[in-house]
Amino acid sequence: MNVLLLLTLLLVLLIFLVGGKNGLYTILGLFANVLLFFLLLLLYHFRLPVLPSAVGIFLLITCVTLFFVNGYNLKMKAAFVSVVFFLVVFLFVTPLLSELAIQGFTRIELDELTGFDLHVSLDFLALTRAILLISVSGAVLDASVSIASATYEVYLANPLQTYRELVRSSLRIGRKILATTVTTLVFAFMGNCLALILWFIDLELSFGQLINEKTFVLEYVTVMITTSAAILVLPITSVISSFFFTRQEKSS
Repeated sequence: MNVLLLLTLLLVLLIFLVGGKNGLYTILGLFANVLLFFLLLLLYHFRLPVLPSAVGIFLLITCVTLFFVNGYNLKMKAAFVSVVFFLVVFLFVTPLLSELAIQGFTRIELDELTGFDLHVSLDFLALTRAILLISVSGAVLDASVSIASATYEVYLANPLQTYRELVRSSLRIGRKILATTVTTLVFAFMGNCLALILWFIDLELSFGQLINEKTFVLEYVTVMITTSAAILVLPITSVISSFFFTRQEKSS
């Protein structure tokens, strides 16, 4: 049996064993999100605006992951609002990346693309922001769902607690998962770039050359922004979800 097919079947089996009935929605949601990614490529093929297209796909992925996979409920509404708030912050902050000049092809990619026409009619700065947005989507959704769900369980345990008390409890939960979130993302970067780093060491690049190598800087910026996004969304979700849950108690 093909190894790729075997690994895919193993993944599906584990999802069903752990997720139960919800595993089916997880599989369908994953498939839908992959289709949305290919839709993004299709939009770029037809020369639609780069960043607005990525924002639209990001919001669709968010809706599929939150509402289709996890159900349309108060927890997911709070997580959705938190993700949208993060998106606004992201769009305001990422224009600063133009100062790093990481847009466009890297030196390694240019070597591989020798002989091809490199005059691509794309805004590479906007494309870099779009790549970063899609890259952070998984970490942001994971953090927002984790905090919203945990905050809701705390709220159910004591529905009479005030908004401030619930926020403090939610922030304490966020601090507990902060270390594992950061470690997961940083080591994912280190593992992904291990071969690249070893190659740079073999080339005997100086530290100054290393931090000015676009390939390394792009990977480094990606992991820093992804990690920062996951950290930022923790308190945002704590505040917003606590507001949603305590407001529900008051309205009822």
